[in-house]
Amino acid sequence: MGNRHLRRFIVSIIVTVLMLTMLPENTAYSAEKYITGIELLERIVDNISESGKKAGGYTLSTNNGTVKINGKKIKEKTIKKYTSKYKLSEKEAAYCIAAVKIKLIKASGIKKLKKKLNVERAVVLIYDADGLVNKRSIKDSDIETVLKERIYDSEKISSESAAKKIAGAYIKGFCVGKAYKDYSQLRVIGPSKKIGRKDALKMADMLFDSTGRYTLTDDFKVIRKDDLPRNADLYAYILDSFPNEIYETGFNGMTSGAFFESGEGLGADDLKTRMKRKNFTFVFPKEIGEFNSLEYPGPNFSYSSNVFLDTFRNDSVPEELAASSAEFYTYALNVDYRTIEKDKEWQSVMKKYLSDEELADYIKHCKENKTVIECDAVYTDSSLVYWYNGEYNCKVYAHMRVVSDLPLENGKTTGIDQETYGYLYPVKRGYEPGTLFTRSVLGNLYMGYKIGTWTDFYFNTSGSADMYGSLCCSNTSRGIMIDYSGLYPWLYKLPGR
Repeated sequence: MGNRHLRRFIVSIIVTVLMLTMLPENTAYSAEKYITGIELLERIVDNISESGKKAGGYTLSTNNGTVKINGKKIKEKTIKKYTSKYKLSEKEAAYCIAAVKIKLIKASGIKKLKKKLNVERAVVLIYDADGLVNKRSIKDSDIETVLKERIYDSEKISSESAAKKIAGAYIKGFCVGKAYKDYSQLRVIGPSKKIGRKDALKMADMLFDSTGRYTLTDDFKVIRKDDLPRNADLYAYILDSFPNEIYETGFNGMTSGAFFESGEGLGADDLKTRMKRKNFTFVFPKEIGEFNSLEYPGPNFSYSSNVFLDTFRNDSVPEELAASSAEFYTYALNVDYRTIEKDKEWQSVMKKYLSDEELADYIKHCKENKTVIECDAVYTDSSLVYWYNGEYNCKVYAHMRVVSDLPLENGKTTGIDQETYGYLYPVKRGYEPGTLFTRSVLGNLYMGYKIGTWTDFYFNTSGSADMYGSLCCSNTSRGIMIDYSGLYPWLYKLPGR
């Protein structure tokens, strides 16, 4: 071979090696990243041995490939039978015999365990092992909720039995997959995909070390523990699928970074102490649960010329306000002037939140302004609810675009322009044109915006409540008045964070 050809050959070898090392982990060239069922089984049995717990009524102990059941070594004759029948090493045979004895697996399934595991088989194995060594009580209704409302690809699981076990493993915090997309509470498990060795062994170690398990909310949303927003301490928890941006947006009443130092915010005092101040106006999201459990300090507790009784709040408000906010925006941001007058479904939902007069005004301005708005995502959560100046507030995210709107296309974006040309949305009674207290959320009043451009918007809603803690408004049937008190695209630098 000539020098030139030799150099080309060497270069091709180097390039090939580099390409192989750069291939993603889910390719066949990264087979070392995957794990067989036998290997996972060995880790599970070792962990049961180290825990000292009984599994299936038996105590296991392992040491350098030697396995004992109830303190007795497995007979050599039995091990040889397994090595011959299933083509296993003596170590593999011993572990499989122990797993069969405690009823973690059936002998008939050993051949399948010699293959690389997919996610479904690995999670089912872990769930079955957990059932042998840990007490658990999972409601059928919770399993059903997770399969319907949390696992996006539950229909891809091979059987109903496996699906229930995967849902159980999800609830127990072993396996939660990945978020379907930002803000979505659906999770992609990928049951047929090969599972990485690291992930599988991590699950096996979670059997007896619960600190490694995923943490869920009461309604089975996944809580994020790392890469947190800089103001994470203001929230009860941070959802895994919610980006930091929504947490770092401002609060209603927050006009500068000094807000956190003013004494109206967290300040140096606890909530009970702050509630005794005459200028008390704010409760952060993480304090809402405590706030709802506390009585106001006295029957005539007042601020801002308002008087409230100590029975004003209840625990259902955050969930109701979050659900109502998501419903309203889903419809309010999907309008078409060409069909709005005949869209009975749209009108029936909007009547929950707007008076007949407001709804008629909404439709009138929509038609006059030739408004077309599209929105493909609206998300919020009860953990984003806080309290300001007598009202519960909720942060909301929406992904939307304005396809057509004459005043905005003609540059009419300020409060005065809106008063002249009509409003894209109805406004709160007693509003001041050009302030944050209009329900109009588009245009240069708040941020740069272009017709036809998909944009991330962060809204703030507030719900009025009566003295018994029920969300209400006299002219709505939903039992809630949503006040769209502004768009908060800015990120204030939070002192000390």
